[in-house]
Amino acid sequence: MADTCASVLTYESTLRSGSRYQPFSTQPDLNLNAPWAQMISTPDPIRRFVEATNEGDTEAFLGTFADDAFLSDWGRDFHGREQIARWNQSDNIGVKSHLSIVSITPAEGTYRVRIAVKGKGFNGEGDMTFTLDGDHIASLVIT
Repeated sequence: MADTCASVLTYESTLRSGSRYQPFSTQPDLNLNAPWAQMISTPDPIRRFVEATNEGDTEAFLGTFADDAFLSDWGRDFHGREQIARWNQSDNIGVKSHLSIVSITPAEGTYRVRIAVKGKGFNGEGDMTFTLDGDHIASLVIT
């Protein structure tokens, strides 16, 4: 046991002295660079957006957006729930999309969500950037 402690102390001292080797945690559950350490909980409006899409519930889907929300899908812009309802019919629930969150990253007041999409429209992964206003989506930019 004493030899093991001495080895660790020697290694840690070497790191502090400018070793070219990167530090590591000897306890894997403390590794803050692990993917699980970067996970956050999904904000409620984003969770409801995904659930409503997957359930094909247009009313619940539109209810996730603020009245004056903005949606941009690769440069096609939609303002307000009425226009977002048209996008939903042509590009989302109307083509039986099923969404799965791959990752979510908060950044400067927004959430960048990597989404996997399956259905009768677009199939693959893409990024959605959500800006929230309380319990609603104020804007959604799809790229």
